[in-house]
Amino acid sequence: MKAIVVEEFGGPDVLREVEVKQPEPEPHRALVRVTVSGVSFLDVYQRTGATPLRTPFRAGVEGSGLSRLWELE
Repeated sequence: MKAIVVEEFGGPDVLREVEVKQPEPEPHRALVRVTVSGVSFLDVYQRTGATPLRTPFRAGVEGSGLSRLWELE
């Protein structure tokens, strides 16, 4: 799957599209296949370093998609 990764703070040019391994859901969690995503001001604040995040991190806080539910343990 693809992800947008921020390895350093800065402008839009610091956004990198990378191939990452599909995550496995933790117990009592669902894996969501994002079909639509958006960029919000929080994404901009995170990218510029205005919020307390450490790099590297995956960008994107808004999305909609389909979930696959696993049996609860």
